[in-house]
Amino acid sequence: MNIEEVKSQHDIVSVAGQTVALKKRGAGRRKMDNELLEQYPVDRENILTSKAKKVFQKYLKRNHNGEICETVRESFERVAWGIAKEDKEPDLFYNKLLDAMVNLQLIPNRPAWFGLGDSNGLTSACTVIDIQDDLGREKGSILHSLRDIGMIQQSGGGVGQNWSKLRPKGALVSRTGRQATGPIVFLKAFNALLQTIQQGGVMMGANNAGMLISHPDIIEFIRLKLDEYALTLYNTNIMITDDFMEAVLNDGTFALVHNEKVYTTMRARFIFDEIVNAIYINGGLGVQFYDTAQRANAIPGLGDLVSTNPCGEYWLFDKESCNLSYINLPSFYSHDVYDWAKLESIVRLSTRMLDNLIDANAYIPEIPDFERAAKHTRRLGNGITGLADLLILFGVIYGTKESADVAGQIEEFILWHSIDESVHLARQLGSFPAITKSIFKPDNFQFQKPKPLFPFTMDIGRPELDWGRLIQDIKRYGIRNCGFTSIPPASFGGDTMSTEGYGCEPIFSDEYTRQRRNSENVWWIQGYTSDLSQGDAFITAHNVPPEGHLLVQAALQRFVTEAITKTVNLAEKITQQEIGSLIIQAWKLGIKGLCFYRSGSRDFEVLKCKQCQVIL
Repeated sequence: MNIEEVKSQHDIVSVAGQTVALKKRGAGRRKMDNELLEQYPVDRENILTSKAKKVFQKYLKRNHNGEICETVRESFERVAWGIAKEDKEPDLFYNKLLDAMVNLQLIPNRPAWFGLGDSNGLTSACTVIDIQDDLGREKGSILHSLRDIGMIQQSGGGVGQNWSKLRPKGALVSRTGRQATGPIVFLKAFNALLQTIQQGGVMMGANNAGMLISHPDIIEFIRLKLDEYALTLYNTNIMITDDFMEAVLNDGTFALVHNEKVYTTMRARFIFDEIVNAIYINGGLGVQFYDTAQRANAIPGLGDLVSTNPCGEYWLFDKESCNLSYINLPSFYSHDVYDWAKLESIVRLSTRMLDNLIDANAYIPEIPDFERAAKHTRRLGNGITGLADLLILFGVIYGTKESADVAGQIEEFILWHSIDESVHLARQLGSFPAITKSIFKPDNFQFQKPKPLFPFTMDIGRPELDWGRLIQDIKRYGIRNCGFTSIPPASFGGDTMSTEGYGCEPIFSDEYTRQRRNSENVWWIQGYTSDLSQGDAFITAHNVPPEGHLLVQAALQRFVTEAITKTVNLAEKITQQEIGSLIIQAWKLGIKGLCFYRSGSRDFEVLKCKQCQVIL
């Protein structure tokens, strides 16, 4: 299908002041233009593998009878044009983007498939909401937040929430003269109500509940995940501060505080042991290092970052949303040569794609702060998938110092070209509006060249990066975006582009099964067999030492402006003391957040293999 046919297949209409592409009813499949077919080596029916195609069915458009009404190729064309129409050169950009997409080198996050070409039009993966300590009278109150969360999930987005501002259980409510119920009761109520809402009508909603380690109800919050069925729609994360970690190391006391009132003081090690025990029993509790994230805040003039999205790869301000891409790292490897020039072009394309996606997003008119926040910071998340696949192709074992070296070099390359392209965009379109409150402020420039975890020694043929020139260009021309790189879990990207390692994770196993939900919410099982298992550097997630997981993540984090979704796989026989040591090590390495999973600690298994248990 040529460009004009793709354009003509969509009406451009205005809905509540937003430009939205709507697919014409009854628009049938058209024959592909022969010249365009020759341009792309993958034809319309064989873009995806058979396994990927089965998973991808849920992202195809359906008619009013629930029947699929587009091919995989047509969905790629719809999404590519929905993004390209926002570009200064839409036709040229469409050709470049569609080429990268059908060759499975680059795709945007899954909400783009839900929203582009639909009356809904939401394309951002996740949003963060800072819940205020008020029942329903004020903006951002508990009930107001519930409404916003429900609308976002109905439109296809996940929501991260900070519950730290709610007064603890038993605190006085001056308006009524009675005691507060505390945040845990409301959190459980949210979970129950949100079970009735599916993300974009396709999948159950994803949520993150975060709470500061200093909240008086923190012990009850930690213990929530001891029961794996207690909060079915929520991940829970403890936001740990530096002063808490110092108290743990010094076996000191730690105050639990709300609104500057100290409710109690206890041994920091007691709270820490509760965290470790919850991880050991269930693995459903995430650990996030709050001060580490705040030190990386690119716009400190807007205050502290509030919380992360559900999977933890983004720290965001209140109502700020994230857009993600997936860059297929092994797709640039051929005949023992890595095509750095092609990777550079895809990174630049991805940066421009995500910046266009901010404008293509229809947001939710009933939540005006949603759009304002996204366009105020223009935060991007150039992501990756297939890191483990590429390491095997390079002959480097995941979890070794050599693998951390290679991973760091690749991520620095992606970051440098993401920033350089953002500078080019700023010259054309201007800097993000909040730049005067950021580390890129021209008269108070604070951005610095990121440093690797340790000096690079591996020769992988990577071109040199001139950070000095790039920093001078930012000072001279400004920059279009406040953030550039993120590493999501990449289940959508990995499935669609058929990488064996999702995101930055090692390959789960040489053979395993995965339980999935289809668009009707029915579970089904899909089997996987590795095509890379005969490689000398092949290693599975459970054979990578926990310290190796941390090493790779820490090396990547140095060049990830946002955060990283990462699971550290633990043996069933690991001790609680060892888990505690790993948390301390992660903090010292500068990791922003992660989760741990001990084999055999849950009843419900999503991933199964003979040698291992489950990761969720």
